[in-house]
Amino acid sequence: ALQVFNFVETPSGNYSQVVDNAADAEISGLEVEFVWQVTDSFRLEGSMANLDAELTNYTIDEDNDGVVDIDYSGNRPDNTPEFTSTLIATYSIAMNDGSAIDLRADYRGFDEVWDGNDEDPSRKHDSYSVLGARATWTSADGDLSVALWGRNLTEEEYTINVGPAQPNLNQLNFSYGTPRTVGLLVDYRF
Repeated sequence: ALQVFNFVETPSGNYSQVVDNAADAEISGLEVEFVWQVTDSFRLEGSMANLDAELTNYTIDEDNDGVVDIDYSGNRPDNTPEFTSTLIATYSIAMNDGSAIDLRADYRGFDEVWDGNDEDPSRKHDSYSVLGARATWTSADGDLSVALWGRNLTEEEYTINVGPAQPNLNQLNFSYGTPRTVGLLVDYRF
């Protein structure tokens, strides 16, 4: 059995999230990872995953009357992307004074998913990709480093959670991924 989360209506008309067992699911996939040291200074690494997932026997009796009200068989389990990928490039520069500069760029891509096992179009997360970068200077003795970093540099707007409609408002709750964020990190070891 596969444990899944579901929102169910309580006798008072409110909703509650419960853990339920899907009787059967078929899940298979392939993940490929690589690391390639192109030169002494330049490195590429990444991964790509493909996941084939399907609920094969999952029915719900919403009102506990012994009659199946909903059949989710054939749907993808919630938050299960078919494809994900990452690519990271790093380049190191040794300075004449013994210090070093490390440059890094990263890409992360995610395929569409649904919040919930019903594949409700209003609770679908579209596919998205996020770019990040980091430049770090490290002193010759390694005691001091200064890093300038950025995440979601293209300011991709994407959802990470789409809750069920609220009973009295009939409005979905959305949580969005972090917008473009930049920062400076200073690290001193003593």
